[in-house]
Amino acid sequence: MTAHRDMLPTGGTMSADEKLGTTAERWLTGIEGADRYAAQTKRRYREIVEKYIRPRVGDLHLREVQTGPVGAFLRDVETDHGAATAKLCRTVLVGVLQIAVDHGALQQNPAKAVSIPKTGRREVVSLNPRQAHGLLSSLPPGDVRDALMVMLGTGARIGSVLALRWADVDLEAGTLVLTGTVVRSSAGLERQEHTKTHQTPRYRLPGALVDVLRARWESRGSDDLMFPNARGGLMDPHNFRKTWRTQMKTAGFEWVTPHVARKSVATLLARRLGDEAARDQLGHDSVATTRAHYVESVEDVPDHTDVLGEFLTL
Repeated sequence: MTAHRDMLPTGGTMSADEKLGTTAERWLTGIEGADRYAAQTKRRYREIVEKYIRPRVGDLHLREVQTGPVGAFLRDVETDHGAATAKLCRTVLVGVLQIAVDHGALQQNPAKAVSIPKTGRREVVSLNPRQAHGLLSSLPPGDVRDALMVMLGTGARIGSVLALRWADVDLEAGTLVLTGTVVRSSAGLERQEHTKTHQTPRYRLPGALVDVLRARWESRGSDDLMFPNARGGLMDPHNFRKTWRTQMKTAGFEWVTPHVARKSVATLLARRLGDEAARDQLGHDSVATTRAHYVESVEDVPDHTDVLGEFLTL
């Protein structure tokens, strides 16, 4: 997530005696009024300000916000909460302090001079087809099993799956369009009318998935949502994940999360059809992102002995 300058309020006057917390609120006002930011992003930025920046450095006057104090603050956050959180705090501070630069209260942005060590890359784990068959046969019929099948058949994120409406599916054509995602805002749980990437991808569905969705429609098609809660409204992702974890543990697949399903799609497509196919299915901008974070590394290197043997044939 990047805090863009062009979305921030400019003009007017600002004093170097203004407190950082006040400037942070100015920045949040600009972010929250911008359409390009998803509700989850806005909520996360405010959480960073309220939970980390305001309590620790919010009372500093802008003239006191120099590279030294900023670096010390970010190192403390890294120690207490990890490099990923520290990196996000830096992103927010860069945006906040740029307002002070734009208004003449600071000559330069001290947060830009502070670097955060890169977070270690987590090992990608995925289900292979044999494991997926075993898992699906071990799960009881219901929401978790059906949602997993949608994820394995499309690569969609869990938030988008829980936001699916029957109007987004054409069972005769065997297609599905992702048109939104479930988010939590200050007003509670709501359906955001666009996906995380603002794309509306149309997927062609495997025949087995069409059969599952048709059976689900015939038994529950009176609902607007494909995966509603007991009252017919949006299912809370937190509650869904809780049920998911219970069923995965019972099935002997405790390590499988909804995101593992997405990585499984990327890994299978990359190995069978190439990285570009995986990138397109997941909707990434670059193959590098897909390869680095979604495709499981191979344990057995392909057999290239016929070629490499040329080195050793005397």
